[in-house]
Amino acid sequence: TRHWHTVHSNKTELSPIAQRFKDFIIESSQLKNKKYN
Repeated sequence: TRHWHTVHSNKTELSPIAQRFKDFIIESSQLKNKKYN
């Protein structure tokens, strides 16, 4: 399994695409965690 580590910095605003990608990664990892727990 892949572990994604998102580094969040308040100094830099993510582009909309990067933000969407980050949200997607977080949501998909949460869904996987729900399946296995």
